Amino acid sequence: MLYIRGMKKLLLLFVLVTSIGFSQDLKCEDFREGNFILHSSTPNTTIKVIRKGNTQTEELIKGPKNYNDVVGGKVIHSVLNWTEDCAFKMTFDSINHKLDKYDKIINDNGGILVEIDSIKGRCSYYKSSATIDGQLMVINGKICKE
Repeated sequence: MLYIRGMKKLLLLFVLVTSIGFSQDLKCEDFREGNFILHSSTPNTTIKVIRKGNTQTEELIKGPKNYNDVVGGKVIHSVLNWTEDCAFKMTFDSINHKLDKYDKIINDNGGILVEIDSIKGRCSYYKSSATIDGQLMVINGKICKE
């Protein structure tokens, strides 16, 4: 009986220690590398994002029927240039991704600026902006660590 109580206490202590270790607040640097799920409201899409070094790969999970036509395929390859702790410029990778005219326009205008506005739990809320045909386009969304 004493052995069982001791094991229960040890198990409870283990659960408390591991939950404290995993419940720490994330910072912008935690979103530089890893696997993520991106949710965007405009258009309503869900995308798997893999970041490693200065590269990013996006694969559509859910989106509008014409999404692949709009973005030039199901997988998008990008290059990231972190300009601040919570901001980076993203350009389309012309080696691994066939650029359409909008990709070229975005790259020619300096890429897409992504700024992390806030972090809640395992998710960061961001604003991305780019100039297309002289118009500033802004999209808000969230990306969550898997």
